[in-house]
Amino acid sequence: MSDPAAATTVQVQARFVTKQAKYAVPDVPILVPVNLRRYGLSEIVNHLLRLSPAVPFQFLLRGELLQSSLDDYLQAHPDLSTEDVLEVEYMESMAPPHKVSENTVDDWISDVKINARGLVLVGSYDGYARLYDAACQNVYTVEAHKSSIKSVAWLKPPLWSADGTDHMFVTGAQDCTIMGWKATGPTTADNDTPYKGVPLFECRGHLGSIETLSVNSTRPVMASGSSDGLIKLWSTKVSGTDTNEEESSVEGEDDGGYTEHFDVPDAKRRRVAGRRLPLKQALGSLTGHNGCVNAVRFSATDGRYLYSGGYDYALRLWDAENRVNVTTKPGDRVILDLDHSARANLVATGNTDRLIRLWDCRVDAAAIVKLTLASHQAWVPSVRWSATSAYMLASASHDGTLKLWDIRSPAAALYTVDPSRATESEDGSESGPKKKKKLLTVDWVDGLLASGGEEGVLRLTAAKY
Repeated sequence: MSDPAAATTVQVQARFVTKQAKYAVPDVPILVPVNLRRYGLSEIVNHLLRLSPAVPFQFLLRGELLQSSLDDYLQAHPDLSTEDVLEVEYMESMAPPHKVSENTVDDWISDVKINARGLVLVGSYDGYARLYDAACQNVYTVEAHKSSIKSVAWLKPPLWSADGTDHMFVTGAQDCTIMGWKATGPTTADNDTPYKGVPLFECRGHLGSIETLSVNSTRPVMASGSSDGLIKLWSTKVSGTDTNEEESSVEGEDDGGYTEHFDVPDAKRRRVAGRRLPLKQALGSLTGHNGCVNAVRFSATDGRYLYSGGYDYALRLWDAENRVNVTTKPGDRVILDLDHSARANLVATGNTDRLIRLWDCRVDAAAIVKLTLASHQAWVPSVRWSATSAYMLASASHDGTLKLWDIRSPAAALYTVDPSRATESEDGSESGPKKKKKLLTVDWVDGLLASGGEEGVLRLTAAKY
């Protein structure tokens, strides 16, 4: 690396470009000192734009996020020199994440999901499903199972009422069952009315714990993964015996190639909370995994396809309509969770070796793992892409931290949030190293992060990109 003192006298021509029209500057190269880092470059852009108050920016060179000085970047790229004109792309920086609110749950939180209306669905080890509003206030609680809930998911919006009062969701538990629920909240004219809930259906067929659920965003279908090694597909249509107002339109919608096996005789219905509840049969099973299936996720770009991963290290892509395993990508470690980005067309997996892997799952992709993100100090049981960016990813780890990543800068996390409070040491003494509480789950919707885990605390964090 060059001498810092000498570097202060060296300059390079830089042409500043941006995709944010409101921050565009003249497309003319200017001389800048090579010892400048992000802050110094941000000062230049603010000066050119005469912004007040100042706006923080981040910078890209050749698609790589600048994390050091221009001089360090040039040293790391020997094909470039101070004689070249550097194209420096800039965009407004993501603000540091900050706590919004939190609330305590009675047991470990296994899964959280945020819906488009700002409600947070929480599944926990006590078998209860809970709904929280944007202020983190508990608005609805139901004992969904007699055993630990492992996964929850919102049913898609067409199943909700037009006035926004109905919220439908599913829960999967260690009792090998999946339950469908409807919670009806207050109207805008009567905000003091408490939420009321009813069970909608039950799904049985797995012989092991339900570890993961994914609801198709374009078809009335959901997928489940289990410790029995199977993936099963289920209809999310509401039974004809239910008085839901949306029933007629839901029953008539296109299955997208899936065959419906919903109608069951009255003898196969059981009573839950005083209601005769239909038992759903699986539409079909996907076989191929060897061991527990920890994660399933329908493609964010084409609801025909499904991704899955688990204890056999393999990431699989399925044609769910035709029950075909399209491709299998072998891995190095157990896959604990996965998420597919429509914008990046990449699958992120959280693994037991503390790494996050980014996979290109196209059948003809030359490389399998495109990138690894290393910063966590323990298992990574939950990953979630930002829906508004092709580059931003959130992860939760057993090390007790929540991390936000910009994959254009894979060497380090963009931000680390450490919400876990230290507890007494493992031997029960007050001295010695403190053991952090594991984080088990994270979700990210419209600039809001929801997370939870061993501590039994639901935390909402603002993280808008």
